[in-house]
Amino acid sequence: MKLFFLNRFFVLVIASLLLACSSSKNVAEPIPENDKTEAQNAWYPLVHAHWTLKNITDENNVTSHTLKSGLPANKVKLTFNKGRVGFHSGCNDHGGSVKLLPNNKLQIIELLGTQMGCEKILQDGEIEFSRYISQLNTYNVDGINNKPILKLTTKNNTVLMFDGELTPETKYGHSKKFTIELIKRSKSNCLNRPCIQWRKLKRNKKPDNSFYEEQWDAVRGNHFWNNNDPQIKDFKAEENRKYILQIKEFASSKLPAGVLWVKEAGIYSARLEP
Repeated sequence: MKLFFLNRFFVLVIASLLLACSSSKNVAEPIPENDKTEAQNAWYPLVHAHWTLKNITDENNVTSHTLKSGLPANKVKLTFNKGRVGFHSGCNDHGGSVKLLPNNKLQIIELLGTQMGCEKILQDGEIEFSRYISQLNTYNVDGINNKPILKLTTKNNTVLMFDGELTPETKYGHSKKFTIELIKRSKSNCLNRPCIQWRKLKRNKKPDNSFYEEQWDAVRGNHFWNNNDPQIKDFKAEENRKYILQIKEFASSKLPAGVLWVKEAGIYSARLEP
């Protein structure tokens, strides 16, 4: 079985490393210990939900549910994570540092993104939205913990309105993280094998820090494959592909099945050759 690795995942990993390793002059100063609770509370309205763009009102007070590129507003997904901001609109992933200031002001310090080729409408849309994000001036959140709404205003008075969906952390509390290997085959390629298989992995570190299958070993007791669909929220495996995914597991009596798996990151994806 040969594996062909996607440039998308390699680029995403590299971009993530670049974002995490921004130079110290572009990173907000550490929060003093006695101010951490206050800072965490200040971040809560932004981080307690994932945000979907609803509409944009420009400086001429014209409201639209599409970007100027023609991209529907609801294709844009925005997240905050205590000092970080990220968005995705169908192609590249973008992220940067953000600093909260007094009077509900914020400052985007740096914004970077992956550089995959996209359809023109997606490429133009993410360039346009990147421009809005880099010019952000103020924020306001209504309906915290219920049906949150986020209002972002740029320095030229363009208003971005978002609908929020509470994060699993907000709904269910803390999670535990682990990595899985997942394979999905088409029915014609299953033959006598299960069409879906998965198992937990552990990192087998190597000095070259390369992102290849040999870095991963099955967790003890998980060498054998599970043959059921793991039901990962907001993730749909394509047929005849192999994935390595970082998973967050939430356990709560509020969940119908008691447990929820959410994909935190895709480490790589490979096409399976029959």
